[in-house]
Amino acid sequence: MPQFNFLDRRHNTLRLLGYDYNSTTQLCAISLVTDLRRPVFADVNLAKSVLKCLLSDQTLYYLQLRAFTLMPNHLHLIAGVKDSQKKLPNLIGIVKSYT
Repeated sequence: MPQFNFLDRRHNTLRLLGYDYNSTTQLCAISLVTDLRRPVFADVNLAKSVLKCLLSDQTLYYLQLRAFTLMPNHLHLIAGVKDSQKKLPNLIGIVKSYT
């Protein structure tokens, strides 16, 4: 029977192992999905509000945003960090919290 080493196994993460997500020279493809994939961005006013927050000076001060696509139930970003002291997952959390 084969032996499995569970310590080397990747658990519950979609992040690329060994990739520097805090690099100021690299960009990442990021997808943000709404709860239960509800098409909340189909509401034009809500979609405009989210885009206004995403393109605000507060967001762009920390985030290198190169491209985005807003779909009815999700958002795609090509983005990276501007300051290597900031962590990309934390910045995405901040954006999600005020959008």
